[in-house]
Amino acid sequence: MQRVLSIQSHVVRGKCGNASAAFPLELLGLEVDRLNTVQFSNHTGYGSWTGKMLETAEVASLLDGLRSKGWIQKYDVILSGYMRDKGICQVISDLVDEAGATWVCDPVLGDYPRGLYVPEELVAVHRDISCKKATVLTPNQFEAECLTGIKITDEKSAWECIEALHNLGPQKICITSTLMTEEDGKFMIGLVSDNETSIRGKIRMPVLTDRRCITKDNQNGFVHFTGTGDMFAACLCAHSASLPFHQAVGCAIYAVKATLEATLERCEGLNDLSKADLELNQIGARHKIMNSGSYDWTEFVKLI
Repeated sequence: MQRVLSIQSHVVRGKCGNASAAFPLELLGLEVDRLNTVQFSNHTGYGSWTGKMLETAEVASLLDGLRSKGWIQKYDVILSGYMRDKGICQVISDLVDEAGATWVCDPVLGDYPRGLYVPEELVAVHRDISCKKATVLTPNQFEAECLTGIKITDEKSAWECIEALHNLGPQKICITSTLMTEEDGKFMIGLVSDNETSIRGKIRMPVLTDRRCITKDNQNGFVHFTGTGDMFAACLCAHSASLPFHQAVGCAIYAVKATLEATLERCEGLNDLSKADLELNQIGARHKIMNSGSYDWTEFVKLI
């Protein structure tokens, strides 16, 4: 059984960061240790929160405690996500070398339309440190553009962006979401590329809409969830232990999609949907998450 150290944010209430990643990792059979770079009462989308962010020295101190017990070498995988202190990236990079572990890096920088939600200096840090050491990189479109300087406007430019990311270091890349869609917005497009096997594919993720989410600025009723990227990276991390990368991507997407559908099912009968209503219902989807490794990955990933 593989053991993963998940280094990312945490919230007391809700599902994002480790609160979104740890449970699926365990459902999929991994032993999970959590190191929280942020400890907040709730995610920042609520507008107000309490808590604190860990600085590099505090993260290093926690790792020293693990090191003193001889546990660092027990890690097969390091999964990283949200952080705000630039020094933490170097600590993780050194940790990967020390443990001899695989690094699955979700380079959390921001998203459209919000933009950056970490200090701007983290862009260069992820480009110069994380990308050089990580085996797997899972940026969204905004993050991929920040890391490469290449604007994604169509599939051609998206593949150019992925090639630039490969040149920075990572062998396996999945751009988890883009602004590109197909069939009048019914499917969101992502991309997967594995330089170790030369396999590439296009991801087609069904877009979930709900009439209760329709506003002047969201006329299609697109449902805005939080923590989906964290959950996807976790499921991909778990499935990659036993499946080829492109298949693991498809199975991870199924686990996330099943969770989003379970979340909306929990909201049946409500007149309006709040941020609290849309916290990921991983409990409701637990059986599908557990069995996601046997799902037909070709529903979501089309090889090219």
